[in-house]
Amino acid sequence: MLTVIFGSNWFINTNGIVTFVDAEKSIKKELFRIELRDDLQPMVTVEIRDAQDLLLGKAYRSTSFVGVNEDYETSTERSGSDVRRMLLKNKKTNKVVFELINHGSRKEKVREKEVINYIVEINGVFHIKGYPYPIEATSQYLDINTNKLIGNKKFGGGFGIELTPNTLAF
Repeated sequence: MLTVIFGSNWFINTNGIVTFVDAEKSIKKELFRIELRDDLQPMVTVEIRDAQDLLLGKAYRSTSFVGVNEDYETSTERSGSDVRRMLLKNKKTNKVVFELINHGSRKEKVREKEVINYIVEINGVFHIKGYPYPIEATSQYLDINTNKLIGNKKFGGGFGIELTPNTLAF
């Protein structure tokens, strides 16, 4: 099983945690992409942009940052060869604009079966060009254009949160 904690909300084995869809349903863009390594460890790729669509940095496959803006700095914490935490912060203000935490794996019982659950936590401030949805994810809440989501759990298939120019749906 794969669990993504986005803000304080849990998405368990759910595709497309946050997906933007235009009015004609012709453009779909996931806020971040999750792939699984051969050992089923999750790899997250996400572009962190400001409100003017300027690329601040890109976390690539939960291993490193690429394309980091000169006004921002990165920090990576490792446990052996595995990345446990990645940060992107503003050099002037020292404000963290993105954080990825790999909580690793743990065994759990789900419906009488023992499963291994891989947990990744993603927090930050996100902007998607052309969409009026600033997204702020903290350990206490997920704020999408002033809609606060706190402590929700979505289990299984389909999309987690789908945003269009005028709606927010689950």
